[in-house]
Amino acid sequence: MKQPRMFRYMKTSIIVGLMLLGSSVFMAYSHQRKPDIQTKPPPQTTPKVTVYDFSQLVAEVKSTVLTITVLEREQKDQPSSSTAPSAKPPPNLQEEESVRPTPEQQEPSPALQTSGSGFLIHPKGYALTNDHVVKHAKRISVELEDQREYEARVIGRSPLLDLALLQLEVPKGTRFRYARLGRSGTLQVGEPVVAIGNAKGLGLTVTSGIVSAKGRTVGSDEYESYIQTDAAINLGNSGGPLFNRKGEVIGINTAILQGGRGIGFAIPIDIVRQILPQLHKTGKVERSQLGVKVQQVATDVAQLLGLSRPQGALVTDVAQGSAASKAGLKIGDVILSINGQTVRTHQCIPHLVAFQKPGTHLVLKTRRDRKDILLRAVLQAWRKAQHSIEPSAESSEPSTQKSKPKHVGITVASISPHMRQRLKRTPSQGAWIRGVNSGSLAASQGVKEGDILLKVNAIKVRSMAHARSLLATYNPKHPMLLLLQRQEELLYIVLH
Repeated sequence: MKQPRMFRYMKTSIIVGLMLLGSSVFMAYSHQRKPDIQTKPPPQTTPKVTVYDFSQLVAEVKSTVLTITVLEREQKDQPSSSTAPSAKPPPNLQEEESVRPTPEQQEPSPALQTSGSGFLIHPKGYALTNDHVVKHAKRISVELEDQREYEARVIGRSPLLDLALLQLEVPKGTRFRYARLGRSGTLQVGEPVVAIGNAKGLGLTVTSGIVSAKGRTVGSDEYESYIQTDAAINLGNSGGPLFNRKGEVIGINTAILQGGRGIGFAIPIDIVRQILPQLHKTGKVERSQLGVKVQQVATDVAQLLGLSRPQGALVTDVAQGSAASKAGLKIGDVILSINGQTVRTHQCIPHLVAFQKPGTHLVLKTRRDRKDILLRAVLQAWRKAQHSIEPSAESSEPSTQKSKPKHVGITVASISPHMRQRLKRTPSQGAWIRGVNSGSLAASQGVKEGDILLKVNAIKVRSMAHARSLLATYNPKHPMLLLLQRQEELLYIVLH
């Protein structure tokens, strides 16, 4: 029987409604089981990386960079105008001085032209470069990026830091664009840098990279504290600027690691800032001294001194009458900061002290007896012959007894009058280490026969018998700190 039209419409509507409802339920169910992962992105966990375009920076600063050519040098046997020692690179370093055809690392012949780089730091034509670029130079020519050429003369040198200050000989009233000096102390490892210089004699060449490390020491020179970079530095780059992304000079390109790739070194500009006024005014650098000898604070020494981590500089000697002595600094103190600047390692001391002006006041934060104290020192002018500590009254302990604390492996004896005469630096007290057992704890930590034992755990050794009793207290669970005299040097060694 045929159904009414309205009933058919209702039936159709119900079926369609049920289908739509089922579809909605399915979609809702599917949405719950498979959420859209793009609706709520995960939190950002990867640091932002920026790719830099240095074209505008280079256009701004390249006119401040110089190609330096030494046209004529003095004979090698002629003395330098400075009495300071010449800066020589460690065996594994090369100076970026382009010398043709003389092999690298050899003194250039007076007849050969040599080239390097430099940069202007003043509108009147003052410029900086490396000392080894213009060493013994009689005639110097500089060329700007726009191919203007001038002669220049050296007006200040620091062979110790490998720095030289030049002045271009130009008509009165001539003005130049110059580079701005930045602050190398604020540099962060990983920051982008740009090196510009006369690479391989090709003319001004631009390379870029990052700061690979700071405070790098690659030789035995106590004044080394290089910025390491992977920006390509080649022969001829010596004396050229290392720029940050603001276009400020933060280093002077100086050396490359022999046989290394992407390992170059630059003198931090903060060191240059310290000595620049002296170079300009007097042509040389007058150094200051605190009057101490220091060594690294090892992990075990830090624990004994109550430090949370290895830091600072452990004082092993204080010169009589020195700034340190007058300030009250003592052997065994740890210098933690100087005028608020943290002393990360013992290698920081020369940089924080040597190139301050004599008479500069310093505040030394020092760790002594597991407590921090503040000492105030006034720097003195550097003297080549450092006064050693004057001995006090000699001990009258007889030199007849010996002891062998077998648990540390040391044989001690009293210091005889004959031995005191042979020692260049005579201790007032202490005990002579007559022998060190092979394979013993003391031998493994570097104690040597002939050392003088001065202190055990900060306690002064009064005699051989006293040394014996102190060494007998050694407990493997508790490290023992020894202060030794080895010839003229003092050093700390930890037994553990």
